[in-house]
Amino acid sequence: MVKYETTIKIRARERVPDLRTILENLFYRKPELSKKAEKLVYLTDVQGLYRDLNDESSLVSVIDATELDALVATGTLREGMIPKIAACLSAVRNGVERAHILDGRIPHAILLEFFTREGVGTMVTP
Repeated sequence: MVKYETTIKIRARERVPDLRTILENLFYRKPELSKKAEKLVYLTDVQGLYRDLNDESSLVSVIDATELDALVATGTLREGMIPKIAACLSAVRNGVERAHILDGRIPHAILLEFFTREGVGTMVTP
């Protein structure tokens, strides 16, 4: 197992970011860290990416970067999902094979996503 380390500098006058903010921005700001990664996983409080936020049946199971760019351009994504999508796009464009957005409230969500055909969230591919 290869261990990667990075330092995040915070100026004294800046608000100290919470762990979630650091993790959301890690791959977005430091894409070189992703070159050896096979997967990037975000655990969140929604099932994944929806084409229509008001329709639970519109959950996107698999989407590629080009299609995701087109979906972003429609303006249907909310603020909380935008950093995750940006990080996923940055990661898959910089060598990560797959990025996943999963509902962390679902027991064993990571196992279900990785080891079942259906999965439980959204997988982003290059």
